Amino acid sequence: MYDINLLQKKKKQSKYSFITDRVKILLACMVGAAFILAASTGIVMLLDSNYKKDNDQLNKHIATMSSINKVKQDLSQKQAKSARMTAFAKAVSAYTQANTQLFDSISKTMPDNIFFLNYSLSADGDINISGKSKDRESVAYFLYNLNQTGAFSDASIKSITSNSSSNNGKAAEITDYSFTITLKIKK
Repeated sequence: MYDINLLQKKKKQSKYSFITDRVKILLACMVGAAFILAASTGIVMLLDSNYKKDNDQLNKHIATMSSINKVKQDLSQKQAKSARMTAFAKAVSAYTQANTQLFDSISKTMPDNIFFLNYSLSADGDINISGKSKDRESVAYFLYNLNQTGAFSDASIKSITSNSSSNNGKAAEITDYSFTITLKIKK
C-alpha cells in the first residue's frame, strides 16, 4: 500500500525524472554525435593522408614516365636519323656503283689516242669530259661509240680546237686537238 502523501512526492519525482531522462537522452545523443563526428574526422584524416601518399606516388610515377617518354622520343629520333643515314649510304653505294659502271663503259669506248684531262658532273646530271686527241677522227669515233652504248640520251661535242706549235719561224704544225664532250645520262 501506498501512502497518499507519497503519491504527490512520487508524482513530483516522476516529473523531474522525466526531465532528467530527457537530458540523459539528449546528452547521450550529443555524446553519440560527438563520437560520430570524431570518428568521421578520423576517417577523413586517414583518407586524406592516403590520398596524399597516392598523389605523391602518382607524381613520382609521372616524373619517371616523363623521363621514360623523353628517352623514347630521343630513341625514335635517333632511329629515324639512322634510317635516313642507312638510306643515304645505300643511295651513295648504288650511285657509286652506277658511276663506276658508267665510267667503265665510257673508258671501253675510248680509242687509244684519246686522253681525258678533266671531267665534271653538272647539277642537271650531265657529264662534261675535256680531253685531247691526236686527230679529229678519233674524237668522232669516240662520240659515235658513246652514242652506241645506250647509256646516254645525248652525246655531243661541245667544242673542238686544234693546237699547233711553230718551230723557229716555220709554218705552224697541228700537234693535237682539244675537245669537250657533253653526255646526258638516260633516266
